[in-house]
Amino acid sequence: MYALNARTGSLVWSYTTGYQVFSSPAVANGVVYVTSEDSNVYALNAKTGAKLWYTAFKHSVESSPAVANGVVYIGLDDHKVHAFGLKKGREQPPNDPLDLDSELEATLKGDISNVASG
Repeated sequence: MYALNARTGSLVWSYTTGYQVFSSPAVANGVVYVTSEDSNVYALNAKTGAKLWYTAFKHSVESSPAVANGVVYIGLDDHKVHAFGLKKGREQPPNDPLDLDSELEATLKGDISNVASG
C-alpha cells in the first residue's frame, strides 16, 4: 500500500500487508481502510500510514471497502457483507452480514443502496 503526494507524485508513506492487495482503499475522516488477501481489513492513519487497527477473518477479503454513515462495509469470500464501526474495527452487532448466496435485495442507508444478487 502506497500513499503518494497528489501534486508531486512523491512517496508519502507505505504500508506492507501480509499478502497482496487487489482492492481499492476507502478514505474517511483521516483513516485509510484497505483489505488484503491475508484475510485482514486494515485501518491506517492517512497522514502517516501507521496501523490504527486490523481485523482478521477466516475467509479471503478481496472487495474494496465502502464507508457510509460511520460504518465500513466489506464483502468476504463467505459471500456476506460485513459492517464495522469506524473507530474500533469490531463488527457492529446487531448488523448480521447480508447473505449474498440467497436471492435478496437489500437497501442500506447512506451512500450504498440496492445491493442485489440472484
